[in-house]
Amino acid sequence: MDARDRARLAELFECGLLRGSYIPAPELTEVRDLTRYRMTTVQARTCQIQRLGKALESTGVKLGSVASSITGVPATAMIEALIDGERRGGVLADLARGRMREAGKLAATPLLRRPYDLRHSGVTWRLNSGVPPTEVAAWAGHSVEVLMRVYVKCMTGLEDVWITRMNQALHLEDPSSPQ
Repeated sequence: MDARDRARLAELFECGLLRGSYIPAPELTEVRDLTRYRMTTVQARTCQIQRLGKALESTGVKLGSVASSITGVPATAMIEALIDGERRGGVLADLARGRMREAGKLAATPLLRRPYDLRHSGVTWRLNSGVPPTEVAAWAGHSVEVLMRVYVKCMTGLEDVWITRMNQALHLEDPSSPQ
């Protein structure tokens, strides 16, 4: 806007063709500025929390599926322990509280080296024990399609069970039984 524009606007204002703009009181201006700053800060914090969750997921740490919030005290303690180099599931499980602690007691087994192994082992064990995939999916919080896509490679030793069930449904003999 140059000097000619300002002069033209002044003329229009003097003629009553322009309304004056609202200029809030200094106190209100300060509150508005603080509100905008807080909103920007909260958005930036949320973005960083999402980036942390994505970074953990990409490294195989499924903390978000165990903890209700990855910014809570137990989850933060686990993240700090991971940063310090701790990799033993039992030690990380000791940092849990509440329901997380109950599940973590099982993590002391040497087979569970990473924090998400307990959940993975539970799903695999249920599938290999013959629990219907719909029940396992509900327990794990997955759809059946996701469950089968992720865990189909872990399902072993069930071929005989399935063949026996199909033969029983068709009223055929069990192929593994002696003739």
